Amino acid sequence: MQDVELYTTHSCTYCLRVKEFLSERRVDFVEYNVEDDEKARERMVDLSSHTTVPTIVVGDEVVVGFDPKRLAKLLPGKRP
Repeated sequence: MQDVELYTTHSCTYCLRVKEFLSERRVDFVEYNVEDDEKARERMVDLSSHTTVPTIVVGDEVVVGFDPKRLAKLLPGKRP
């Protein structure tokens, strides 16, 4: 399975939705909270130019925000 990285903040409701989406599909992911980790914040900005919406990295693909259709396509075989 591809590595999945999730860049989040404590107050982001979409971040919670992304975590639920990944958990429902039993996808293992590494979460980086950009409020607690300066290096993670820098990486999130490099990837998406944002620090207030979830940024998801699946292999070589970057998804900014909560886009369930695109995430589902990037995570084949993982269904609730």
